[in-house]
Amino acid sequence: MALDLIRIDDRLVHGQVVIAWGSYLKTTKIILCHDEIAKSEIEREMYANAEEIAPHPMRICVWTKDQTVRALRTEKYKNEKIILLLESPRDALNLVDSGLSFARVNIGGMHYERGKRRLAPYIYVNDEDVVCLKQLAQKGIHLEGRDVPNAKKIDLTRIIDE
Repeated sequence: MALDLIRIDDRLVHGQVVIAWGSYLKTTKIILCHDEIAKSEIEREMYANAEEIAPHPMRICVWTKDQTVRALRTEKYKNEKIILLLESPRDALNLVDSGLSFARVNIGGMHYERGKRRLAPYIYVNDEDVVCLKQLAQKGIHLEGRDVPNAKKIDLTRIIDE
């Protein structure tokens, strides 16, 4: 499996992902794993059209969880530079529980909503988020907060236990 970045960002596809991270990693493919969006042709097209703002050739695929797991278990994408984009810690945990494995998850944006508390300037969590993040950490996955590539890394694995 060739994943250069597994990123949780509730804004999904936007400039920080496509331009900042895409350029930094020289990404060739972004996989947005989101069941509801993948089932809506209009939303799928809207997100895929973000390829047009990419600074270099890049494909954006919008797949369900099952499509993502099946595709990433094959060797088909082993030579690609891939960002796997997820909306929430629950999505990351679901992928791990479905058989994908990864060593680290980047949390780049979980924005304020009523009932959430601040872990970092751009990371707000509710109780479910904390449970999922802790389960990911217990599975040996390092949790790193960083919104853009040149920002200082925040060790969320340590912070969620405080």
